[in-house]
This record gives sequence, C-alpha cells and structure tokens, in this order.
Amino acid sequence: MFSGFSAGLELSGTDAIYKVWANGQYETIIKDKNLGGPNGIWDDGGQLVVVTFGSGKMISIGRSGKQTALPTPPNDKLDGLVKLEDGRFILSSWGGPAIYAMNKDHSFTVVENALDAPADLGVDTKRKRLLIPLFKENKVVILPF
Repeated sequence: MFSGFSAGLELSGTDAIYKVWANGQYETIIKDKNLGGPNGIWDDGGQLVVVTFGSGKMISIGRSGKQTALPTPPNDKLDGLVKLEDGRFILSSWGGPAIYAMNKDHSFTVVENALDAPADLGVDTKRKRLLIPLFKENKVVILPF
C-alpha cells in the first residue's frame, strides 16, 4: 500500500499508460508491472516523460515503448509533472514534500518545499504561474516562475 494514501489502495501489478480518444476509444501505450505506479505524464514531442508514485523514478518512453531512465529525483511519491517554456520539468513529490525542477543539465533544484501532499500540477503560461493543488488541504498554491 502507498503510505500517505487512503487505506485499502493497494498495488495491482497492472501498471499501464493508455491514450484515450475523444470518441471514447483507447489504446494501450505501454503495460508493464514494473512501471512503478505511473502518475504524472508529459508528452514531450512524441516521447512520454513519466514520474512514478510507487518507485519514485522518472522515465522517458519512446514511440516504440522503449523505456529510458532519467535522473532520479531527490524524493519519491511523485505526482504531478509539467514542462515550462524554458525547458525545465517541474514535478511534485509527496515524499519531499516539495516541488522540484529538473533543469536542462538534469540537475534538480527545489522550487518550493514544506507542502503537504502536492498533487497534479497546472501552468498558467499567460501569467507565468505554477498551480499546485494540495491534496490533503483542499487548496491551491500559486507560485510565479
């Protein structure tokens, strides 16, 4: 069971990523019991960049389904993932609990810390703001970038 989640939520061993079409049809992109609990996904020009809640890894998945490990973030229980116009990936970590940036050189920096259960992320590109919902607190933190 994932710590930090509600009791009763257990790993099923059926990790997969699907593409869902507007008409309700779907296709399996990848199905692999070793994906580590994929959570945040970003389409980066045909490569999927994925962060995992279960294993705390960051991977890239090519069109062929080939997985490539990316640098391991500072903490685990990864949830949200977005890419900013400057090329940085921003990811949320319940294990931090923090928001990290993976820079172009693949180093990590802390964007914000001491956030309780930062979840999926949003980006307001017009106002240059990062939107961070806090899962356990029913609120959104807004940070400039």
